[in-house]
Amino acid sequence: MKLFLVRGTAKGTLVPRSALCEPRAPHFLHEPPARVEFLNGTGAVVPCVVHGSPPPRVTWTTRAGQPLHEVPGLRHMRPDGSLVLPPFRAEDFKEDVHSAVYRCLGTNSLGTIGSHDVRVRAGERLGTLSV
Repeated sequence: MKLFLVRGTAKGTLVPRSALCEPRAPHFLHEPPARVEFLNGTGAVVPCVVHGSPPPRVTWTTRAGQPLHEVPGLRHMRPDGSLVLPPFRAEDFKEDVHSAVYRCLGTNSLGTIGSHDVRVRAGERLGTLSV
């Protein structure tokens, strides 16, 4: 006996249940950009969208492969996998947070996918951003 589920389409297309739950290694739907430059007054959100089955766990690491940890008020990860660098005062600049290289990883039971290096750089005004 085959099980079918109705997908949310206008015509109610039938899709085999096995096709909906088929195991799949992590893959990027939206890989983060290679370079993110932003002003300290605006902050930045660096997206990383990874899909797979079972759903992958998205984490961020340093260039050296060390897991990222939240730095209260300066860096955190959202449940959707995005890395958030909120606006900050110039005197709160931390080189290892605001001028650093990160990588996004997506992991499930079938494997791990890693992004290219993501270079982030914050400046006080446009003229202070390195090119």
